[in-house]
Amino acid sequence: MKKLIYGFLAATALLFSCTDFESYNSIPMEEGPAMAITLDAAADSSFTVTFAPAAAASYYSFFIETSDEVKEYSASNILKCVYKDKGVAKTVNYKDEQSYTLKMAAMPNTAYQIYAVAASEQGMVGKVAQFSVTTTDGLRPSPLTFKAGASSVAVTFSEKLQRGEGKVYATVYAINALNEEPVEFEMPDSTIVIKGADVTFTTPEVHAGANVCITWDEGAFTDLKGNLSGAFTNKGYDAATKKFKGISYRMATETIGLVSASDTITYYTDWENLEMTFFSKATLVKVGDNCKIQLRYNEEGRSTLIDLKYRQHFGFADDTTLIVGLPEEPDFNVSIDVIIAEKSFQDKYGNETKGLTLDGKYIRFLESTGIEGVYHASAKSYFANRGSFDWDIIVKRDADDPKKVWVSNLEPYFLSGGVSAPRGNYFYGMLNADETQIVLPAAQRVGYGDVVVFGFSKADPDDPDAMMNVDMIMDVQENGWLNMPNAWGAFEGDGFYNLFYGDITFIKTSNSVPAAISAKAVRYKIDTRPLQLAPKK
Repeated sequence: MKKLIYGFLAATALLFSCTDFESYNSIPMEEGPAMAITLDAAADSSFTVTFAPAAAASYYSFFIETSDEVKEYSASNILKCVYKDKGVAKTVNYKDEQSYTLKMAAMPNTAYQIYAVAASEQGMVGKVAQFSVTTTDGLRPSPLTFKAGASSVAVTFSEKLQRGEGKVYATVYAINALNEEPVEFEMPDSTIVIKGADVTFTTPEVHAGANVCITWDEGAFTDLKGNLSGAFTNKGYDAATKKFKGISYRMATETIGLVSASDTITYYTDWENLEMTFFSKATLVKVGDNCKIQLRYNEEGRSTLIDLKYRQHFGFADDTTLIVGLPEEPDFNVSIDVIIAEKSFQDKYGNETKGLTLDGKYIRFLESTGIEGVYHASAKSYFANRGSFDWDIIVKRDADDPKKVWVSNLEPYFLSGGVSAPRGNYFYGMLNADETQIVLPAAQRVGYGDVVVFGFSKADPDDPDAMMNVDMIMDVQENGWLNMPNAWGAFEGDGFYNLFYGDITFIKTSNSVPAAISAKAVRYKIDTRPLQLAPKK
């Protein structure tokens, strides 16, 4: 046992004490097999290449990129396909395929660098084999694909291009006027951008929504060897496919606004001849597939929505004027909303209209036959806590004096509490000679304590020039309606129970005087506290 240990120590000492490194003999590992790269054929748009290890291998790989220069790449990275994002790369199992042939799609007149490497069965990687090939260029450059954008189109050709002497054309079509002759014009070079094999065409001056087809003469483009492009003439609309032929695109669309002929409320009497008019800045030529026009009749406590029919209830007076009529008779004082859906109409290029809603712009009124009758008004109180009032007044002539009239319900706030003024809640007034104005004397009592009604000399009671306790004025308008131009209210002592601003219109709803007098939709109960008018500035 000791002899064995001593022998081991002696051998160890001998090993680590050796200084003659030149006499050291190592066993070299074998390199991976060499790779053979064989070019079988090269053409304008392709070449065929075969890869084969020179000896048995485990795996072999190749990598091909477009480049005019040979570069140095890591053999192990080529084997792992690390450079696949730079071009074409593939790893092949030698057991499955002892050689691999690739037909490479290529660009004409273009240099390609080919690299290949193999690993031995023991995993040792060989040296990189390299081969260069340049494709020929004897064919015309031709368009392969195109991608339409908003107001432009990008065309990819079979090879890199430059501008030639041939002309390029844009032909403009209107989808809703295909019977018209399309407009064709020569495109300036500023609208043609060439980048490699891609050409972008733009037509900035063409009308929004138009369809454009691009064509060109022979020699409009050349490849880098000078080969001329062929003429491209395919264009027009294909009725069978309902698409435009050839290289085509559509300009960015725009929306078309509709506006009402009137910005104010329209009052009418004859409902069958009412024409609600709308204008378009663009020429409208087509009713859209999604066309929808509705009217909403707003009555007290309810509303009714009615769908209209084209040519029966609406149509065009000309190519920019839309006329809408009423489908059925509305009651007096019913307001009508007009609802026009978006995309209801199109211009010749297929641009669609915006939606439009008008709330309460049309109100039917009664044609007046005289001063007597029922009139309707809606107004907000000067005092916010009094709210709004929606009520009727009644005007009738005095039995003895033809120039004297009686006006009921002039102050709706007290009527809401059940209070009746003298003579059945009527206040008297005097007509002028031509019966265009009623003057109601100030300080008439409403029938509640010492509360009286009187007017102001201005429409705004806060106007510094407004005088209080003046007669109330009612102007008789040409259509028979009544208008109170100045403020008026109910007053007692030092405060007001209610107060209205001026310029309130009473719309006539009946030419006859009812036997019983009642308020309509008056909401509030009596508040026994008078309110103070805002201090005048």
